[in-house]
Amino acid sequence: MRVAARYLKYEINEFDLIPSEVHLIGHSLGAHLMGYVGKEIKGIGRITGTDPAGPGFDFPRDWYDHYNITDVHLTKEDALFVDVIHTGNCNSDCRLRLSG
Repeated sequence: MRVAARYLKYEINEFDLIPSEVHLIGHSLGAHLMGYVGKEIKGIGRITGTDPAGPGFDFPRDWYDHYNITDVHLTKEDALFVDVIHTGNCNSDCRLRLSG
């Protein structure tokens, strides 16, 4: 994913785009890829993640205190404005995690 993010960084620079005017949109794994782009180019205007990937990205809460997991996740620091849209159906396990 980092190679793809660096390629997008190259393209954004090649076209002389103003980072604060760029809106990146990614679905599932692509949402996290856009997070990598935001980590590569500081000051991206907006990133929208639609249904960010869960499998392989759902870590126990206490891991966030011990490991630098934000390197692989789309986070609020990856752009000036980050929004996430969840469109999928939530099973009972998901509902428990959301409510607890």
